[in-house]
Amino acid sequence: MNIEKLKQRKEQLKAELEQLVAEANRQIGTMQGRIAEIDLLIQELEKEGATNDAES
Repeated sequence: MNIEKLKQRKEQLKAELEQLVAEANRQIGTMQGRIAEIDLLIQELEKEGATNDAES
């Protein structure tokens, strides 16, 4: 391999890495959103449980 081909390969790998990082960040954001939704559901259910306990 000559220097030009190595430089091209390096740029290709850098581009692939950037795509992987972007995809990973997207998936992390999705998971954080799902966790936040579950946290809200837990809070709502805990409030309902406290209300139901008070009514008993």
